[in-house]
Amino acid sequence: MNIPNLIDPFHRSLYAVLSEDIDRRMIELASGSATSIQGAAETVAEKYAAQVSYIRALNDVLEKCKEIELEQYGARPSATGQV
Repeated sequence: MNIPNLIDPFHRSLYAVLSEDIDRRMIELASGSATSIQGAAETVAEKYAAQVSYIRALNDVLEKCKEIELEQYGARPSATGQV
């Protein structure tokens, strides 16, 4: 995942850690981590939905980091010259 141009060291570190976690979870999900276990009450669809929801929540946190950066420091040009 591409880390945006963040000023705040905490947001940069959080973004890096969560991005790695998101990537790992997506790879695990694509590799079949939502399989069923005999005797478990959860279905494969429920496990898949839970994992996808967790990934979505982590992405929401990353978006909030970017929003906070924008509020605190204003818009900054990216490496390509865009905001």
